[in-house]
Amino acid sequence: MTTRDRWVTVGTSEDARESPSLVCRITEMVCEAYGYRRLDECEVLHRLQMGDAGCRANRVLHLAWEKCAGDDAPTLVGCCSSTVQPMWTEYGCGHWGLMVVAPAFQGSGVGSLLVAAAEARLASRKCSQIQIEYEYTSGDPTSERLLAWYEGKCGFICPQSLPAQRGRRQFRRCRKRVIKPVPENDTRRTSPAKKPDAPCPADPPTCKQGLSRVCPRLSQGLWYIASVLVPTGHCPVGSSSTKLSSREEPCKSSTHAAD
Repeated sequence: MTTRDRWVTVGTSEDARESPSLVCRITEMVCEAYGYRRLDECEVLHRLQMGDAGCRANRVLHLAWEKCAGDDAPTLVGCCSSTVQPMWTEYGCGHWGLMVVAPAFQGSGVGSLLVAAAEARLASRKCSQIQIEYEYTSGDPTSERLLAWYEGKCGFICPQSLPAQRGRRQFRRCRKRVIKPVPENDTRRTSPAKKPDAPCPADPPTCKQGLSRVCPRLSQGLWYIASVLVPTGHCPVGSSSTKLSSREEPCKSSTHAAD
């Protein structure tokens, strides 16, 4: 059994410098998949240069690679573009397209690998929705496969109904919401409810609060005596200089807003 590794990278101009034939291979793969000259080598190079901006890039070209055991270099098996903010969608709606898989590798999971990489990038850039477009011809086997993959496996929804007449062409614009995974170290959903803060030790309780904690009945009796025998409002317990406030303040405690 042949051991093979597959991965997806964001293409850059450095990739084109390290492999002079890369631009030509991408161009040929895309044009062969589309059946016409979808783009030229200058546009492919320009898309690779967009990846030089790293995480600040708006549009990038994802490249899918495969390397089997014993191979000297990996093989380019597919590509896909992703755009954080296209000119034709509102703010927060990303886009991926130019989905191409080399004919020899179609149906082997390369497309799903590219979609996962593109949507993970859009989710990391705070996109709440993703849009795609494709042309559909009713009754055409290739179009039916695209329909089943885009609007079935990938989970996109198109508000337009399918054409009833066989052979009729339709431009379908589909969207879906971005599902952002919760990090493994995120305990916000599993942590127990926060307990109320304990009384602040830096602010000692008042005279009445301290007595009520030790003996509620004793506290009530002493305060009754104080109200009868000490009309000046001085506390009969403890220091004679401790004066009662006309309004008792509760013990202050620090309250922090939830993060």
